[in-house]
Amino acid sequence: MTHLNSMLCNTGFCRRLLAVVCAGTCFLLTACSPETDSVSVPKKTSVSENNLFRIYETEKIQDYNYLVTDSEILSTILANTIDCLVEYDSYGNIIPSLAESWTYNDSMTQWTFQIRPGVQWLDSEGNPYAEVVADDWVAAAEYINNAENNSDWQTSYTTHMTVQNAQAYYDYTAYKIDIRNEKRQRAEEIRESLHQKKNNSETSDSIETTETTGETEETEPATSKPSWYSETSENNPDFTEFTEFTEDTQETSEQIRQILPRDIGVQAPEKNTLVFTLDSPCPYFLDLLSSPAFMPVNRQFLEQSKENFGQDYQHILYNGAYLLTEDIPDEKQILTKNSQYWDKQNIYIDRLELIYSENPEQFKEDSFLSHEIDRILISSDSLDQWMNDAETKDLVHPMQPDHATSYFYVFNFDPQFDEKYNPQNWKIAVNHENFRLAITHAINPVALVSLYESYQPERFLNRTITPKEFTFGAGTDYTQFTALAPITMADSYNPTQAQEFRDLAREELTNAGAVFPIQVFMPYDSSVPHLEQECELLKSQLETTLGTDFIQVELYASRQSNLRESGNFAFMKCSVTANYIDPQTWAEPFQAGQDYTYWDQSEYRTTQEIFQNWQEKYTQATENYGDKFTRYTAFAEAEKILISHAIVIPLSTEINGYEISRLTPFELEYSLTGISSYKLKFCRISTTSTNMNEYERLYEKWLTQRRISLKS
Repeated sequence: MTHLNSMLCNTGFCRRLLAVVCAGTCFLLTACSPETDSVSVPKKTSVSENNLFRIYETEKIQDYNYLVTDSEILSTILANTIDCLVEYDSYGNIIPSLAESWTYNDSMTQWTFQIRPGVQWLDSEGNPYAEVVADDWVAAAEYINNAENNSDWQTSYTTHMTVQNAQAYYDYTAYKIDIRNEKRQRAEEIRESLHQKKNNSETSDSIETTETTGETEETEPATSKPSWYSETSENNPDFTEFTEFTEDTQETSEQIRQILPRDIGVQAPEKNTLVFTLDSPCPYFLDLLSSPAFMPVNRQFLEQSKENFGQDYQHILYNGAYLLTEDIPDEKQILTKNSQYWDKQNIYIDRLELIYSENPEQFKEDSFLSHEIDRILISSDSLDQWMNDAETKDLVHPMQPDHATSYFYVFNFDPQFDEKYNPQNWKIAVNHENFRLAITHAINPVALVSLYESYQPERFLNRTITPKEFTFGAGTDYTQFTALAPITMADSYNPTQAQEFRDLAREELTNAGAVFPIQVFMPYDSSVPHLEQECELLKSQLETTLGTDFIQVELYASRQSNLRESGNFAFMKCSVTANYIDPQTWAEPFQAGQDYTYWDQSEYRTTQEIFQNWQEKYTQATENYGDKFTRYTAFAEAEKILISHAIVIPLSTEINGYEISRLTPFELEYSLTGISSYKLKFCRISTTSTNMNEYERLYEKWLTQRRISLKS
């Protein structure tokens, strides 16, 4: 993902972050007196004004345990300080990083990596600790998949692909935790029982009855334990029960097969040989590896640090382009160029500073002009004022397009919303294709996208679910494969066609017993900027074109996050973000059991036939893991089914807005997944920002070169 293109949160489309930036960050440039480029003890380093890059961020760092914690600010730091097995060039090609080379077997279930020899783990002061070896990935896998550590990254080993025995080991360690908790709970119950019996005995022994007077007299409690009490199991049946319980609890918990760390499918048969074994074929496995889930860790350092690992920047090691040399809590982090980095010839910025700011609005255009700020994000709403200012109009350019997120509208075939919106009537309507096609052709996507981007809305339009330029197969853009090319070239907005389909649908729905107007319950997240306006415009488009006697859109503003997951909608705007570079990532949400359309749960034969046809194409595609052209062809045919039968209505890609930036355009690692594109590796700082015309020239050149590169 191109994270630099996703920080403009006021567009309402932003869900991902910039390549070297955390949530709400921008870049600043400052000057220091030059002394040296980089040294082993970075705290003594000074750099020239062209080699110091500052980033402001609104998220505070909580800890540095990258094996557990998933956060944007930590990802920014990790991408620049710890290398993964692979990385990307500026066109999106996977290139070697800590893995010099790799191979895989015919079934793509075993991937073998040769680790680059001689790379050093360093502490925060640049002192060598140990060599990076294959076992570092084994240690990370064992730690992440141990339920004791409660890692945010554990599902990365079991989602989109499955590392052999990773989930089994996690389940076994979770089982051991349950056993321990049961022991503790039972022990507490027994201790409480013992304590209660002891108290009852002492109370009984302290009461003496005087028969001659008929009165009772309390005496001091006995100092000795009651006769039945003993610390040994021989005389204490309750203690015996406790002892037996703590020694063997197999009868009190569901038993589970023992899985050891060495059983996980991440192994190091040799010092620099790393092998991943998967449960099923995974042709996109490399795309998953530029993630903290698959970062290495030195086993000895991890074990010696124990619970202190990652508690601060001095309790992790570094092997990347930069070292984290200073952390002033709630103020800033300083990253200094690693003079011992294996690929230091491609590091052009000497120091990064991440400065915490609760109020990023304090940084204005005058800060950029005075060389205080390196980058300012500009929404489409405020673009005019920048373009009308003589001092800034030649500094503004678009952000690099982000093809990692797709937005679309979906129909719900198994509605769970309130009876007042007549879900049964909706079921009748939505299961008739002419009704869905009427809605599809009544929607004007350009008008909707223009709410977010009024200058170039067509650039962000999606006519397919998979964004254009996302991936190539056999030298062809996936969206230009035979099944999708006509859809890509066509404009779905056609009011005349919409009314023709409406008339056909009206007759069909009347015969099926539907009641008009059809209520379309459409909830939306009111916290997302511009989404309310989009939904209101959509309502106007549908009701104007199709007539309020045919359809009535019921908008519902909500801040609930689970409306889609609960099926509490009839029609809704949704999105998918790519997890890897393969069409399968866009098809997964429409499988049986997923919570986007629920079409697999439809009771109507016609809908089930469409779903089964799609499922056959999906299965055919996934089984062709070794033949990319055949695989992509089948996925394209499956996607055509979703669109041509109006199960899904594509809308747009991520809308990024504009920027003023001294970062040289198109030098960042172009990665649509993972954290590689957070890196400043390969990047240079320019003396000024690129203007619109120059940016468009560079963009077209980059597109051409990227297409050539991906075809080769």
